[in-house]
Amino acid sequence: MVSTVSAFPVAVSLRRLFPQASFVGCANICATDAFENSRDVCPHSLFAVVHGMQVDGARFIDEAVSHGAVGLLVDRPLAGVSIPQCVVPDVRSAFSRVCEALAGDPTRRLDVAGITGTNGKTTTTWLVRNLLERAGRRCGVLGTVEYSDGVSIEPSRLTTPVSRSLAEWLGRMVTRGTTHAAIELSSHALHQGRAAGIELEAAVVTNITQDHFDYHGGYEPYREAKSRVLEIVRPGGLIALNADDPGSWSLRDRVHDSVSFASFGLQPTADVAAQVREESLGGSRFRLSIHGRSLDCATTLIGRHNISNCLAAAAIAFHLGVTPEEIVAGIEQFHCVPGRLERIQCGQPFEVFVD
Repeated sequence: MVSTVSAFPVAVSLRRLFPQASFVGCANICATDAFENSRDVCPHSLFAVVHGMQVDGARFIDEAVSHGAVGLLVDRPLAGVSIPQCVVPDVRSAFSRVCEALAGDPTRRLDVAGITGTNGKTTTTWLVRNLLERAGRRCGVLGTVEYSDGVSIEPSRLTTPVSRSLAEWLGRMVTRGTTHAAIELSSHALHQGRAAGIELEAAVVTNITQDHFDYHGGYEPYREAKSRVLEIVRPGGLIALNADDPGSWSLRDRVHDSVSFASFGLQPTADVAAQVREESLGGSRFRLSIHGRSLDCATTLIGRHNISNCLAAAAIAFHLGVTPEEIVAGIEQFHCVPGRLERIQCGQPFEVFVD
């Protein structure tokens, strides 16, 4: 059954959102909702005509019209269409911006940290939440394991929600009084522009190695997808790159002067650095340096990759106002993410981990 009620609190003017766009059949389009799937379209909503890898959204325009679509978001004027069209260069990115606006621009009222990278996204995201909440900030999470608005939790469906769901969750965070969010940004999501309409207060690239080449077609397109996270950091926000990882560090020259920059890693010259003192199956001990402050720190997380994750989270937390002492306390209190080198103890005389 077709829905007749929008999930969003406001209507948006596409002329206001996209002043450089061209319009066909109208001077403006005002919509109370937006969809990529024609089956979900409801009256007064916008239908985004996405040209997918296998299916062209133009095939479903008639269905969207029959469900009450008020207009189309397209990347070129389409002939034989009975409703107005807004023509933009990139439909996916524009759709993300529309969803963010429909949700009331929640990322303008949240401090959002976006975490991308081949490895370490989930652990770093959970660490960021833990450091912020230990310091008295309510933090939502969107990622591989779960979605949380800071109060309620649901199982995850995608590492990064689709644009409309992402905007809804961020809007829920604002409604619940949540002040911060830590979200995983997958290469698929960045390439597809799912997060193109949001603003980040901080972004971190944990590392860039080899993954999802079947989708991206090779290392360079994959790296380019990851680099898109730099484009959605607001002026004055933070970009943190891994000084130990060539892939992450290769983005250094793309960091604009309008944002702050921090390096993290085991190199002593990094802004957020660790001098490893001890490593074992019980965790690690290291000397943590944060922009000139140096403190002893311990973690039950195993391996140097997890020390790197701790440093990435520390860089974000420090930018968001968490003190070095609070950061150390948060790292030492944090134990694991479900399914991420998770120790299983049932009295057995050997170690068992789930990863």
